[in-house]
Amino acid sequence: MIIPSVATLLYLEMPAWKHSLQSISKPHLFWFSCFHNMALSVFSGYVFYRTTEIIFFQDGFEFSHRFFFQRPEIKTLMWWVYMSKYYEFIDTALLYASGKTPIFLQKFHHVGAVIVWHLANIHECDFIFFVSWLNCGVHTIMYAYYLCSLFTRRIPRYIKQTITTMQICQLSAGPLILPAGYYYTETRENYKILMVFTAYVMYLLYLFGEFMLNTYFRPMCLS
Repeated sequence: MIIPSVATLLYLEMPAWKHSLQSISKPHLFWFSCFHNMALSVFSGYVFYRTTEIIFFQDGFEFSHRFFFQRPEIKTLMWWVYMSKYYEFIDTALLYASGKTPIFLQKFHHVGAVIVWHLANIHECDFIFFVSWLNCGVHTIMYAYYLCSLFTRRIPRYIKQTITTMQICQLSAGPLILPAGYYYTETRENYKILMVFTAYVMYLLYLFGEFMLNTYFRPMCLS
């Protein structure tokens, strides 16, 4: 846990760098933001394509201990997804550079993702394969939306709301399906990691639900 712990401490220290981040010129910030969002959308799209191919055309929804992690190509793919969770810290840096303050939901999401993906990869927990499949599917669309929003402000509001709904749906799938699927097949140690993931996602669902309510529904009631 040394690497995710150090990364988390550095991430939480990011507010101390905001003045340096805000000194980045607007053209440089714009073009780096374009590259960042395009890179994450393309990467997520590739992972979603490969995992979809494996699930629907090769192995199916197999729930057993190290069924996927015993294959080097899948193990490597999951390692890259884990590494991408560190790179996603840049989402927060870009907000500070733009003069904005990230909400607690984003900070908790990023820190928790690094910890969960670290534990799952170190202990080779197959549940992270399915989590990565759903997560990358949503991220493909989400980062493409962020990229488009850099070029125009005329994107309909319902698209952002739809993406938030997709995030809530993919988060809900994990706690509903994975604990039951791995209850009789996973080792006790790995099942404990699955429970840590479940607790993390349940709190995320609460935060996303609160965000959805405050952003999309309460303003409608007050208007």
